[in-house]
Amino acid sequence: MKTSNKIIAVILALIVVAGILWLYPFKKIVVNERVSGVLEEAYEATLIGVSTCLPHRDLSDPQTLECAFGIKTDEGDYYGLDMSNIVGDYQSYDGYISVHGILTPIENLSSDTWQKYDVRGIMKVNLADKL
Repeated sequence: MKTSNKIIAVILALIVVAGILWLYPFKKIVVNERVSGVLEEAYEATLIGVSTCLPHRDLSDPQTLECAFGIKTDEGDYYGLDMSNIVGDYQSYDGYISVHGILTPIENLSSDTWQKYDVRGIMKVNLADKL
């Protein structure tokens, strides 16, 4: 193999490795603060996934056309999003988004408002970005 071909092969391999290392963090769906594996009442987190309408927990009830805005991670978990602090139209965007804020697990919510949705928690979003 000629020296120039070897150099090109090494450069291409480095580009592939760099691309994988750059994309790998996007697979980290939830980055949060946990204490000794015990989930806190509310904690700071980052979620990455597809923006979507939240699914209802009980499908035997009549379904309405409402859309409670949320995110679905690659693991298949749904989270409700409170985007009241965010400027921008994320609800009509059907691609990947990254959101960062305060996440409250569904078990720790005092309101029954979100209990009808099949979600793991609700996030008060402070930062959002379309990916």
